[in-house]
Amino acid sequence: MSDGRQLLAGSWHAFGGSPAVSMSSLLLERYDNVGARIAVDPDRNRHLLVPTGLAHRAWTEIASPVRDCVRTLTFGDSTRAYLDVRCDESQLFDVFDELIVDVLAAASDAPDPGESVDVALARWRAMFRAIAGNRFGRAQRFGLFAELLVLEQAVANSGSDALKHWTGPSSGSHDFEFPRACLEVKAAGADSTDITVHGFAQLDQDRDVPLDLIVYILAESAGGRTIGELISAIEAELGSGALQAHLAMLGYGTSALDDRLSVIDSFAVRIDGSIPALSSRTVAASVRGHIRRVDYDLSVADLSSLRDARPTAAVVSGAA
Repeated sequence: MSDGRQLLAGSWHAFGGSPAVSMSSLLLERYDNVGARIAVDPDRNRHLLVPTGLAHRAWTEIASPVRDCVRTLTFGDSTRAYLDVRCDESQLFDVFDELIVDVLAAASDAPDPGESVDVALARWRAMFRAIAGNRFGRAQRFGLFAELLVLEQAVANSGSDALKHWTGPSSGSHDFEFPRACLEVKAAGADSTDITVHGFAQLDQDRDVPLDLIVYILAESAGGRTIGELISAIEAELGSGALQAHLAMLGYGTSALDDRLSVIDSFAVRIDGSIPALSSRTVAASVRGHIRRVDYDLSVADLSSLRDARPTAAVVSGAA
C-alpha cells in the first residue's frame, strides 16, 4: 500500500463507525497546499472535497458508484465552494482511495485545485461507469426495493393480475399502470433531502386516471428485509421465477449486493397542479421537442408536507 493510501486508511478510521447526523470532514494535512478534505455523510458515503472556483453544478446523473457536484459547504468558520466527489459503494472504498491519491497529486500545484481534479477525474469516471455496468448500485437497490414493496401490496390485493401492471422495468411512463390509478415510486435514504425525477413523463398524468407519487424513506438496518427476501415472498404467491423477466430488464441478478433495508417513512402525493412537476401540462411541446434529457430534484420535505391522508398501502389497494 502506498504512503498516500496508508494515510487515508488511518484518516477514515478517525470518523468512527457510528452514523453521523451531518457530514463530518477532516482536512488532509498531507495536501494542505490544496485545502482538500475527506468527509463521511450520514449514509456512510465517502467524499473527497476540493476547494474550487468552478460554477455550482448538480450531482452528475451517470450510472456510477462515484459521482460529483460543485456546491458550497461550511466547516467551522469557513464557507466555500467545493468540488464534491462521492463514493456510495463500500466495496469500492479502496479504489476510491486510489482515486483520491491520484487526483490530488495532479492538483498539488494547480491555480484552481478543484478544476485540476475535475480534469483528472475523466479517466476515473470511465472506469467507474464500466464498473457500474456490471453492478447493481445503491440507488438501483433502493429503487427496486421500493417498487417491490408496492408490488407485494398489489399482489396481496389482486393476485397475479398485479404483475402485468408493473410497467417500470419495461420503460413504461410510470412504474405501475393500474386500472384505477398510475403510481410513480421513489426511494430516498434516511438523510436524503431530495428525490430525482427523470424526464417529462414520470410525473405526467397521461391517462384519464389519477397519478400518485409514492415515496419510501429507507435505511440500512439489521432488522430489515433484503431484496431477495421480498422477491421470495412475492414469488411464493405468484410462482417461482415469476419476476425473473422483470428483474432481468432492470439488470438485477442474484449476485447483486443485497442490503437489509427498513422503511423509516412512506407517503403518497397526488400529482396535480400544486406539484411543481415538469410535464406536458407545464412545458410546451415546442420546448420539450428540443430537450434531449431532463432530470430535476424535488424536496422530500416539501413533498411530505403535501402527503395524502391515506397510508401508502391504501393508495396501492385503491389503484389496483
